[in-house]
Amino acid sequence: MNIAKLQKECHEIAVARGWYDGEERSEEEYWALFHSEVSEAFEEWRRGHEVTHIYYNIVDGKPEGVPIELADLLIRIFDYMQQREGIIKPMAMKMEKNMSFPVFIVGLHWFLADSREHFCLDNVVASVISWCEFNHIGIERAIRLKMDYNRTRSYRHGNKRV
Repeated sequence: MNIAKLQKECHEIAVARGWYDGEERSEEEYWALFHSEVSEAFEEWRRGHEVTHIYYNIVDGKPEGVPIELADLLIRIFDYMQQREGIIKPMAMKMEKNMSFPVFIVGLHWFLADSREHFCLDNVVASVISWCEFNHIGIERAIRLKMDYNRTRSYRHGNKRV
């Protein structure tokens, strides 16, 4: 996975969709959005979707599922880091064998809440990549699917605030 290239692409899509028009997002808004993506992944699992399952919304064709929500988290982090001219450098992480999905989700929230520093985001990205590899989830495919869909979305996804 070429993270530097993905960072640039994610940011270009965000700019094209209007996310950098007008008032700049605060740091708190970015971090709240990171947490919201983690929670959305958990909600997909709560609704009974397997962690590997990707499905498509019948109304608009939007890709959905745990892998897509984890991809959304990485897309937001990549965009944030590119905008700040930072580079994500995920370290190899050892995942606990048979780590449950809820434990993984709590760990992501913990990493995000522990510190609002860029090195913390390296840990989040590394955790997502490692957990997905361990659970046979094609996270790069999920990122591509969601980025492709995002390219088709309206301005600020219907004029959302952040």
